[in-house]
Amino acid sequence: MIPQSLKPFVNRLRQETDSGNVKWVGGAENSFFANHGAYTVYLSYSFDDDRELSVYKMSVTHQGQEAWFAVTSDEYDIQDMRDLYGSVTVSAAGFGNLATDFFK
Repeated sequence: MIPQSLKPFVNRLRQETDSGNVKWVGGAENSFFANHGAYTVYLSYSFDDDRELSVYKMSVTHQGQEAWFAVTSDEYDIQDMRDLYGSVTVSAAGFGNLATDFFK
């Protein structure tokens, strides 16, 4: 579950990613990270075969401190994480202007 205190951050992170203000880089399989100022955000996706659930994990580090959480597909805020993950993959692929670039 997204911690209540981080919901505004997750929503704004998606908006800033969509607008190109936060840039993401691919990491290990199905994971991405963004460095922004003194912060690093890490986002990953996996599928838990045993529980048959999608799992999104996010961590934020700042000055040696880390906070993390996970959201599974049986939780009510899964759509927020799916939307963010989709935006992140577009950013990491450099497809932020795809609608314009594709149809040139």
